[in-house]
Amino acid sequence: MHEEHEEVSVSELWRRDLVSEGEASRMLQLPFSSWRLLKRRSPPPLIALGKHRRILVADLRAWLTSLREEGGAH
Repeated sequence: MHEEHEEVSVSELWRRDLVSEGEASRMLQLPFSSWRLLKRRSPPPLIALGKHRRILVADLRAWLTSLREEGGAH
């Protein structure tokens, strides 16, 4: 389950270096359940920090580019 934090704008999230999976799903304007399905089909480079998973925003951008080049998630 994703974490609940104070509301931060999506544009502010894109300026961060590191985000949670819940924040990444918000950045992509996806329900968290859709994020989980998408990452199962084409896993992004997540960083494990204890029980939490984080993603570098630069890696999220690169992952999105790779999905576009592949023609979307399979």
